[in-house]
Amino acid sequence: ILKHIHLPLQSGCSTVLQRMRRGYTAETFYELVQHIRSRIPGVSLSTDLIVGFCGETEEEHLQGLQLLERIQFDKAFTFAYSMREKTYAARHLTDDVPSDVKARRLQQIMDVVGRGCLSRNALDVGQQHLVLVEGPSRKGALQWRGRTGANKLTVFPRVEVPDRLAGGRGRVPVPGDYVAVFVEGYTVSTLLARPLHITSLQQWTAENTPSSVS
Repeated sequence: ILKHIHLPLQSGCSTVLQRMRRGYTAETFYELVQHIRSRIPGVSLSTDLIVGFCGETEEEHLQGLQLLERIQFDKAFTFAYSMREKTYAARHLTDDVPSDVKARRLQQIMDVVGRGCLSRNALDVGQQHLVLVEGPSRKGALQWRGRTGANKLTVFPRVEVPDRLAGGRGRVPVPGDYVAVFVEGYTVSTLLARPLHITSLQQWTAENTPSSVS
């Protein structure tokens, strides 16, 4: 099971959430995040965010930014609000936030989210992770891309490494391989790593699960 959970926040302001009829407050959402992180070390959290919902004031927007700074998501999908037919908002509310204000607020949300992503990814530097190889990096065939157990995109050089499933014989990983990597850097969306060896999910788990003490 991946250590990744998608939690759609939508808005970081309780009064906006009430107008959205979401059924939770900003504070209860924050408490849920804290509970998850305390119970699942190394978990990554992604979310959906909407700016410029009907009647959103500048103060409500700022409250949302403050919550995002407290939570620091690992990833977020951000959108400017647009009215949809056959919804409660379309029947009872007015899409009254100007498009230029939505654009400004969206950029501010993206900036705060980006800083949070950088802070979260910085925690992985110096750590070893198991990566499932997906294929070539977008930057070219000299790098592989894959994902960690926390669903974090990771890139590393496409070079020969020991294959622990074949007695340590060296070979270049291929898509579908599990590769142990050492994280040396990061960007907003990607971990930058050095490949260590090819392994299996079972072997990695056995080697990296603390032994229980009776």
